[in-house]
Amino acid sequence: MKRSVKYLLSALIALLLLSCSREVKPAPVVKPIPDSQNYTILLYCSGGGLDDCVEGLMDVVRIIPDIPENIEIVGQIKWNKGYKSQVSNGRGGVSRFKYNHRSNMVDYSEYAGPEFRIDEAENLAEFIEWARETAPAEEYIMVFFGHGNGYHPSFDGVTRGTLRDNMYTAYLGVDAIRQAFEMVDAKFVLTEFVSCYMNTLEYITELEPYTDYYYGSNHALPASNAEIYLLVNGLMLNYEQEDAVLMAGEYALKEYGDMVYPYIDDYSYDISITRSSSIAALNGEIRNFVDIVVQLYDEEAEIGAEAMQQKYNFTTKDIDEALGGSYYFNERKTSSAEEWYRCTYTHDIVSIVNMVAERTNHPQLMLCAREVKLAAQEAKVCQSLCHSDEVYYGLALVNGEEWAELGFDEANYEALAFDKATGWSRLLRRNNATYNR
Repeated sequence: MKRSVKYLLSALIALLLLSCSREVKPAPVVKPIPDSQNYTILLYCSGGGLDDCVEGLMDVVRIIPDIPENIEIVGQIKWNKGYKSQVSNGRGGVSRFKYNHRSNMVDYSEYAGPEFRIDEAENLAEFIEWARETAPAEEYIMVFFGHGNGYHPSFDGVTRGTLRDNMYTAYLGVDAIRQAFEMVDAKFVLTEFVSCYMNTLEYITELEPYTDYYYGSNHALPASNAEIYLLVNGLMLNYEQEDAVLMAGEYALKEYGDMVYPYIDDYSYDISITRSSSIAALNGEIRNFVDIVVQLYDEEAEIGAEAMQQKYNFTTKDIDEALGGSYYFNERKTSSAEEWYRCTYTHDIVSIVNMVAERTNHPQLMLCAREVKLAAQEAKVCQSLCHSDEVYYGLALVNGEEWAELGFDEANYEALAFDKATGWSRLLRRNNATYNR
């Protein structure tokens, strides 16, 4: 998350607490009816330098009057070493908490010391089991909050995760999240990532069996402490609806945009909600695209570039240039090297397919471009955009040389559900893209 915007957003929330800023009206007081649905929000956080923002998530919830007892909030925070507050002793340990309806306060308790590993699947699985025992419900919402890197390499090695733990320079990877969900037979109505670069197909596909809807961003997100406040408000407004959780997510997405985006200058942001059941169809269309492109690379390797040009009126060099010119999720036109590396290798799938189709004018690829976009539109339930044209889903794009240098083999990319569904690594191994960044 971008800290440069965080203090502005914290000020916004402070003003909201004093009721003297832009009006963000609390939800009306809603008393639960006897047979109403029960909801539990699970909040799993790592401070990683965002500790004050993480702690503020629950402080802001307290301004909502009379949260009904059929909405529970439980969570866990791994504090950054050196961060001190009323609930953190500065040693970098772990706290668990539960919202107390009677006192309208948050009850914290110390759970583990600084040796706790945020990147281990067993720890996430145990938290989910504790949350379900502590606040049983018919429907569960899983929220991850902290720094995110999506699924791509960086200058200091392979990173494929969220919730950075500064003590170990470690992230919670998608493989660990999937394993944890599988261990406890988890099923969430909504899985939400309040983290940067997490709306990638590598993540969504891996977690598809365990969540009905997926909430994430392709860009760097401004750090804010309004997300749980908005989600609870959305549930209170829509709890009688059959799709209450989805409607709460849509409400939170829209209100977040209305609250934050007017204060953003030249950065690009997006937030989307995806229908997980539609991802298989999208991946099927991506596989068709990969099959055709890989066949073209293999054919040129056999007959040569000159014969390829004569036969198709293009060569794989045109494909390489189209891949390299596709949209990548840099948050603004100019940025420091430190910010640049984090998003360099995450490109938009619809842009990739469209660019290749337009550059080659290949009939089958033109059809692929249409079908991929239609499938992506079907998967995307709603989206909020700031200083950005419509975007869809991120995924890793490296060329064959980078594949070896950046360690995709070590990242076990081929073990991902996404790669099994699409064969995307076949394209990554073959292309020679040079990027227009």
